[in-house]
Order: sequence, then structure tokens, then C-alpha cells
Amino acid sequence: MKNEVKEIIITGGPCSGKTKGIDFVKKKLEEMGWRVFAAREKATDVILGGVRDLQELAKKDPQKYLELQKSILQWQLDDAKNIRNLADIFKDEPRVILYDRGPQDNKAYVPEGVFDGFLKELGLSARETCFDFDAVIYMVTAADGAERYYNLANTARSEKDLQDVRDLDARTLAAYIGHPHLYIIDNSTDWNGKLERLFKAVLRVLGIPEPLEIERKFLVEGFCDEIIPAPFGIEMIDQIYVDIPDKGFGGLSGKSRIREVARNGCPDFYYLAQKSGGASLVRGEREFDIRGQDFDFLMRYARSNRMPIVKIRYYFVYKYQYFSLDFFVDPSWARGLYLLEIELLDENDKVELPHFLNIVKEVTGDPEYTNSAIAKKR
Repeated sequence: MKNEVKEIIITGGPCSGKTKGIDFVKKKLEEMGWRVFAAREKATDVILGGVRDLQELAKKDPQKYLELQKSILQWQLDDAKNIRNLADIFKDEPRVILYDRGPQDNKAYVPEGVFDGFLKELGLSARETCFDFDAVIYMVTAADGAERYYNLANTARSEKDLQDVRDLDARTLAAYIGHPHLYIIDNSTDWNGKLERLFKAVLRVLGIPEPLEIERKFLVEGFCDEIIPAPFGIEMIDQIYVDIPDKGFGGLSGKSRIREVARNGCPDFYYLAQKSGGASLVRGEREFDIRGQDFDFLMRYARSNRMPIVKIRYYFVYKYQYFSLDFFVDPSWARGLYLLEIELLDENDKVELPHFLNIVKEVTGDPEYTNSAIAKKR
């Protein structure tokens, strides 16, 4: 588990800085002793490799265009498989894979429902195209907030109308809403600041200098899901608190929580997490992907003084901030409780709360609203 390679998709709309950003991150990480594998953007390779009329084909020959998009998707999936095999050779080194766009990006470039048809035809789900990647870092196009810097310096870029670019940017971001680790890097700072925020997000995923969670939490009342702006992601979470004995599981021991997550019609996901720091804004957090049989094995260590938690989680974006809203179903005494959370890159980051939610108060640091306290038997 300690030598697991992290896979990070760095994506965004046209002229968002993702390719230069990947070069920046790669150089910085290599200076720190990391082995960095960087996957190229496949659509650019297709365009520069002989299909410069890719966008025109969407209007002139839609069938040919869709075949090309399906080919790009398959190429991305094959490339991910190959680069993972390459990274496996270096298990004795700290490694990370950076992807210039991910397979899920293709959803933004085809009509509604077509991408799901691709997945069905290929025998896949959003697990392989989105959720199997550890994190998604989304860089907002310069056409939204830094318009004077938008350009066509990338010879594969053809989008000229800024509103069209912003629409494409929004569709691409929408394709990833629902991923549990989505970071959005907007244009609220200058270019150097944008690069530094990108790098900080990568470091957070890698747990450098230590695995941390910086999260603010708010109590919400009077909620109904119709008021969440589309698009939004949704998942069902079953959470169990366990106390693993010494050497009980892969070298891990002590108080932990395990989760079974049902998400977007995919096969269930399973996680083990260990947190420290109580209810504070900044907490230590280590999270591991585990298998279904691991989850079943760890159930034997369920804590007798904690009830299972069942909750529905909604993910949505508001003003380029990524929020999650939990609705508690079980235990019975917590039913009807709503907690809004946002993960930050820095504890001083400004948060603009969604105007459409009835936010009663901030409960960051209040031990009464930790999941562990909610699960405590009464």
C-alpha cells in the first residue's frame, strides 16, 4: 500500500494551461526525487497527426466524427493500461502518473447519451474512465476570467468564440462532477499563482509533506434535492467504524473507518480511512482503496460503541468551488441531518457559500458534528 502509484488527471477547457502546468509539476516533482510519468493529450495527437478537421467533421460527417471520438477514448484507455505497466517496473521509487486529459473528457465532445453508449459498447463503466483515477485537477479556461490571455498558440486548438469556449469548459467540468477528489483551479490569481495552486493540489493528492484534509463544514436545514443546480453527482455511502488489532490488515491497525460506496451505476467502491485531529479544520487523513473481500474481513473488527452510518452524498460546483452535501439516513437519530462540506487547499482559502441553501451555521471544529460522534450509540 505504501508504494501504490497515484494517478492524477489534469484537465480543463481550451487554453486553461494544463499542458504547461503538467510540465511545471513534472519538473518540480522530479527535483524532489519522484519518478513522473506523463501521458500526452490524445486528441491533440489525432489532430496534429492528420485529422486537423476534427471539429469540422462534427458538422460535415457526424458518424465519422463519433468514430474518431470512440477511437480517442479507446486510445486513452489503452495508454493508461500501458503506462501503468511501465510504472509497475519502478515499484521501489516514489511514482506518479499525470494524464493530460482523461477518458471522461470525451463525454464533453459528443451529444448527450453518446458517451454512455461508447461505454456500453466497450463493456465499461465510469469506473474505468473516471473513478479509478485518484484525483482530477480541473484548470479553468483563460476564456473565463483571464480573457485577454486566451490564444490559439496551440496549433491543434480551433475554438475562437469565447462563449463557445466557456460552454465547452463547462461541459468538460460537468463530466467529472461526482469524483470524490476533484480540485478546481480558476483564474482568480495570476499565471504563476495558478501554477502554484495546481502544484499544491498535486502535493495534496500525494500526501506531501503529510496526508492532510483541510475541510470546512456547515449545518443545512430545509433542503430538497431539486434545488441543487445541475449537473451534480450522487452516491450512497455505508460507513462502518472498526478497531483493527496490531498487524490486523496490511500493516494498518487502530481506529479506522471503512466505506462501501455505490456511485453512478458502477460496481461498488471500498475504502479504508484513518483520521487524526478530531473535529479541527486541518486533520491528518490516510485513505486506501480496498477490495470487497477486505471490507467483509474488516467488518469483524466493527466497534461495538458505534453504529453504521448510511448517507446520501451530493456533489456540485458553485462558483468554481466543489461542495459535497451529506444527507444522513442512519443511524435513526441522525435521520434528516444535512451537512455541507468543502475541501480546501489552504486553511485561509475564501469560501463563498451557495445562496440556494439554508445554511444555519458553520460547524467546523464542533465535535458534535463529526461522523464518529453521529455514529456513537445512544
